[in-house]
This record gives sequence, structure tokens and C-alpha cells, in this order.
Amino acid sequence: MFNPRHWRQLVAGFATAVLALAATSAHAAFSITTRWDGGDAAKPQYEVDTNAGLVFKIRAYDNGVSTQSAGDISSLV
Repeated sequence: MFNPRHWRQLVAGFATAVLALAATSAHAAFSITTRWDGGDAAKPQYEVDTNAGLVFKIRAYDNGVSTQSAGDISSLV
């Protein structure tokens, strides 16, 4: 016969395994690639592909203009 204490440990272990596998697949659900604006190594951008049909670029440099700075989405592909 199963001891309730062992049953709880078994369920907790199973839940932990399911969460670990879910977290792994969620991390693999998108990709990040470094690109350079116009081929200039001083102007990096990060291209994020969500693998769901959405690709966007994030500027990693300050463009020197008040409307364009690091961290802005520069384009949707």
C-alpha cells in the first residue's frame, strides 16, 4: 500500500519534471541573431525570430537622434 507521504513526493517530483521540460521548450521557442546595420560593426542590431511568423530587430546602439535610441524596435520583418 502507498504511504500518503510517498505519494506526495511522487506527485511533487512529477510536477517538477513537467515544469522543467515546459521551461526548456519555452526557451527554445525563439532565436536571437546579431546583425549589423548597413554592415557597420559599430551599429549592432539583434534580430529576434519568434518562430511564429514574427521577426523583429532591436537596435543595440544609440543613433544620436532623439527619436532613435538603443533598445528601440527598428523594424518588423
